[in-house]
Amino acid sequence: TITGTDVNGCENTDQVDVIVNALPDITSFSTILTCGQYSLPAITGQNLSGNEQYYSAVNGSGTVYQPGDVISSDIILYAYDDNLGCTDEEIITITINSASINLGNDTIICFGNSVTLDPGSGFTSYLWSDNSTNQTLTVSSSGTYSVDVTNYGLNMVSNGDFELGSQNFNTSYVPGNGGAWGLLSNEGTYAVTTSPSLVHNNFAPCADHTTGSGNMLVVNGSSIPNQDIWCQTFNVTPNTDFEFSTWLMNFDAINPAELSFYINGVQIGPNFNPLNAGCTWENFFETWNSGANTTATICIVNQSTAVGGNDFALDDISFTPLCVYTDDIVVTVQQLPIVSAGNDVQQCNDGSTVTLTGSGANVYSWDNGVLNNTPFVAPLGTSTYTVTGTDLIGCVNTDQVDVVVTPLPSIDAGLDQIVCDGFSVLVNGSGGVNYSWSNSI
Repeated sequence: TITGTDVNGCENTDQVDVIVNALPDITSFSTILTCGQYSLPAITGQNLSGNEQYYSAVNGSGTVYQPGDVISSDIILYAYDDNLGCTDEEIITITINSASINLGNDTIICFGNSVTLDPGSGFTSYLWSDNSTNQTLTVSSSGTYSVDVTNYGLNMVSNGDFELGSQNFNTSYVPGNGGAWGLLSNEGTYAVTTSPSLVHNNFAPCADHTTGSGNMLVVNGSSIPNQDIWCQTFNVTPNTDFEFSTWLMNFDAINPAELSFYINGVQIGPNFNPLNAGCTWENFFETWNSGANTTATICIVNQSTAVGGNDFALDDISFTPLCVYTDDIVVTVQQLPIVSAGNDVQQCNDGSTVTLTGSGANVYSWDNGVLNNTPFVAPLGTSTYTVTGTDLIGCVNTDQVDVVVTPLPSIDAGLDQIVCDGFSVLVNGSGGVNYSWSNSI
């Protein structure tokens, strides 16, 4: 309301309405890492106007994407909302792990041969249909063979190695506030440091797990169970396997740390009880399937109620999608052609020719320079000839034939004879079995 007075002292009033529009507040997104494609989630937050859209450029301009649209390549989008001129904008970075495998086309091999199947190198693990886990599989029998290969995506945890200090995680503990034994004298406190001994006089001087010279999260555990040590929330792709992993260093052998790990309020794996004390890093990891979940809140929870001890360090926390790619191939074993070189051949050593003919295949190759179904003069002695037959698939088989060369008989017609005209003479051949004389004798 405004009151105005003129020069005569007369007054009057008027009013103006100021309407305050609610400022849209879109919930921020973490980086999305997915194995093949990603369906954009509904935009959530406070005071949303119903005008929420994804854009490929800033300030509500560019290509428009709706929640539920499928993204299949790396992209940076902006979630944008405009409520009567009041705007909010959040970045969503989507990274697609687009690896794939190919065992090749279905193949035919010849009986007695084998083929080596190989989906390629560089994957984290391999699992074949026969449960073998090598990169390659050599097969020699007909069948359908398949392989699942696993590839780790990028670590979704922000500052999992604590090189950024105490950023990007939530905790029920408080930063160390000092005391008789150093910064972490009190229970339920934490600090990011390069060595436990720098924050507590009774802790050992140990190196971090990542490089040996970097940061770690050192904790003086509280005697109150079920308190969150470290939490972080992620957007996840439904129906995807993830591996959660962290490294733990325990400082007290008598009262060791006891940690449990939760995703969306459900414990994964058993409680983690370290086996060692001192400067020894031990690993916890567990696989989790996202199911219908689109977000995952991971918490590391302290379960020990010990007042003394219950001190530990964490480093290299990771939450990684396990991208699985599958392919299969049909291998057919072709029986070898039944190749025949024919029956053995008996040939007189008289310079006549022999013809050898192979059968049972499509292409034939003889040794010793012989051509299929082509006459040739056999050598003086008995010889063995091998034919190699190849069918239309390329399968090969062989057969052999003997050409038995028989020397000519030593025929003798007897001694020359002289006889008077009008008289007969007896001639007698020898050296053969059957005889045929000339001149019709």
